[in-house]
Amino acid sequence: MTQEIQFPSTMGDADALMWRVEEDPLLRSTAAAVTLLDHAPEKTALRTRLARATREIPRLRQHVVSPPSFLSNPVWSEDPYFDLDYHLRYVRAPRDGSFRSVLDLAASLAMQGFDRSRPLWEFVVVEDMAGGRAALIQKLHHAVTDGMAGLLLMQRLYETEPDLVVPERPPVEVSDRRPSGALRVGAEAFVRNLVRQPEVARRRAARLFGFALRPYSSTRRAVVDIASIARVYAPALRPLSPIMRERSTRYRFDTLSVPLEPLKSAARAAGCKLNDAFLAAVVGGWRRYHERHRVDPESLRVTMPINLRTGGGPTVAGNRFTVARFRVPLREPDPRRRMRAIRELVAAQRSEPGLGYAEDVAALLNRVPGGWTAELFAFLAKTNDFVASCVPGPAEPLYVAGARVASLFAFGPPAGAAANLTLFSYLGRANITINADPAAIPDHEALVGCMSEGFDEVLKVA
Repeated sequence: MTQEIQFPSTMGDADALMWRVEEDPLLRSTAAAVTLLDHAPEKTALRTRLARATREIPRLRQHVVSPPSFLSNPVWSEDPYFDLDYHLRYVRAPRDGSFRSVLDLAASLAMQGFDRSRPLWEFVVVEDMAGGRAALIQKLHHAVTDGMAGLLLMQRLYETEPDLVVPERPPVEVSDRRPSGALRVGAEAFVRNLVRQPEVARRRAARLFGFALRPYSSTRRAVVDIASIARVYAPALRPLSPIMRERSTRYRFDTLSVPLEPLKSAARAAGCKLNDAFLAAVVGGWRRYHERHRVDPESLRVTMPINLRTGGGPTVAGNRFTVARFRVPLREPDPRRRMRAIRELVAAQRSEPGLGYAEDVAALLNRVPGGWTAELFAFLAKTNDFVASCVPGPAEPLYVAGARVASLFAFGPPAGAAANLTLFSYLGRANITINADPAAIPDHEALVGCMSEGFDEVLKVA
């Protein structure tokens, strides 16, 4: 069953902050996916499927209107000039038609900023790959959705049956709407937000009333929360890695794939979960990479999204996660002990009360004038060594307009770090992607080899 998705018209504070800090290209939050297909999808069927998806998913037909920040956060508004054929394009496979050439093409597309006057997504079908295969490169702005909601969007775009009924080409749709000015859109959003103020005031009054009834416990809780906020948002001056210091806006895409069940078995053998095994393998890879460069840092700083979605009820589009930022030890040689240490670190991060104030901090930063916020975030982001994310994907075979999906790879943005490593599972495989900044990691083949050894080491625990 397809889960219901709600689409608020105004960005939340975290999404709005993510949108505004992109004044610095280093902080672009473009997510990309590369779907490897056994053959090219049927064109009319794919176009019709996408046309239907854009009617079911409003975000795919909406662009962002940015009113003055004192009025409202950015607003999602229907693009009166929406053109499906701008967002869906076909190209021939470059060079030798290999998967490597497709990854290079996908990285090049992901590095390019979106046209902010249009909906924030692009699909590129790569035809004529070696062996008769094809690929689908999907480019999506992170403000549209996070990884978990992205899985729900996939339900509208992919099929679970191989049978293909080719529909007629849908007619070209022309909107009868006219563009709305940013001031008007902001004023309308401001009025809508006023309606919500009584509920916000009620929650604040409840907190104040609780303080009046229980001043000692409330004060103690406030002290605990403030201390946690200080830990969570404490700035750093530099990356912990002595060799991955440079930053640029370039991407290099690489992939690994390991069997999913043995990786889960290794996690269970250590009393841990899949995310712990994934992160332990990545840390093992980083340890080997630094040893190859004859340096021995004690730890690295990782940024890891923590899902805030709960089961049941409708899912709200946009990003429903907060970011944990913490150190992971690099000198633990035993993969079992490393998984357990990481499990404790992640559990401690999840229990930090300060993470619950992410929207409040974002709301405050959204009111900072000029480009100061982007400059501050760019400085802080460069001090992170890597980003890591683990997303469970579909376990059943998928099809795109009659073409079978052979593999699925999801690439997250480095967002100022040296690299982003993401695990996305599909059909019993843990597909790991590496989106590395070549300025920080020029020897990408060495990094891939070290990461492969890191996963082999963890798999032996099973």
